[in-house]
Amino acid sequence: PPARAAQKQGAAAQITVAAAPPRVSVPDVTGLDLESSVTTLSGLGLQIAFRDRTARAGQRPDTIVSQDPPARTPLTRGGIVTLTVLRR
Repeated sequence: PPARAAQKQGAAAQITVAAAPPRVSVPDVTGLDLESSVTTLSGLGLQIAFRDRTARAGQRPDTIVSQDPPARTPLTRGGIVTLTVLRR
């Protein structure tokens, strides 16, 4: 029956339950280069957003310095991981 419809007591009803979307554990990509990080995260079905931070002397450009959410966080496939990337 439709939602909130009256039903006779004892009458049969069909209920459909959807499965929870698959979740993955976010890997730690800090310290990796940009290309490796993108390959790793997209391979798990995660989306990626970027924040730029200016690299200082001695820091390698295109290196991931932080991520949100942190490593080992369960995230639904299609979820977004924001990477902070060192730029020149």
